[in-house]
Amino acid sequence: MKKSVSFILAFLSIGFIFSQWNYRVEIIAESFENLPALHSYAMAQSQNEYLIIGGRKDGIHPRQPFAAFDETDKNTRMYVINPVTKQVWGKDLNGLNAMIVEQLSSTNMNFHQVEDTLFIVGGYGYSTTAADHKTYEYLTTISVDGIINAIKKPIRY
Repeated sequence: MKKSVSFILAFLSIGFIFSQWNYRVEIIAESFENLPALHSYAMAQSQNEYLIIGGRKDGIHPRQPFAAFDETDKNTRMYVINPVTKQVWGKDLNGLNAMIVEQLSSTNMNFHQVEDTLFIVGGYGYSTTAADHKTYEYLTTISVDGIINAIKKPIRY
């Protein structure tokens, strides 16, 4: 009986403590031109700018195996997004080694940023070189500031 009473008192105390929190959540709609509609990408941050790599453009993928992860809906561009100035820059992955392009345009890559280095492992998508879907076995490192500067720099001929 003592255990039951102690449990009930502890449970009520916890409920009382949490009921005393006073907070408010507010959602403010804001328009942002040219923002890419992507999901399941890798991301890094440098000051007020975000680097976006890979992911999908198609929302939730079809559940039928023959139609899932269609190659036409993979993101083949890298983006820099500045939410303060509402600017977006993008560069195509063309011109890079095919294996790098395939991994960096895959979905659900594992990623982690340490200072200026973005580590990307794996990812899933259609591989043109393998002529099939695959999970990528590569570890890729990216200089975040270097790539951001390269994406934002205009091409001069």
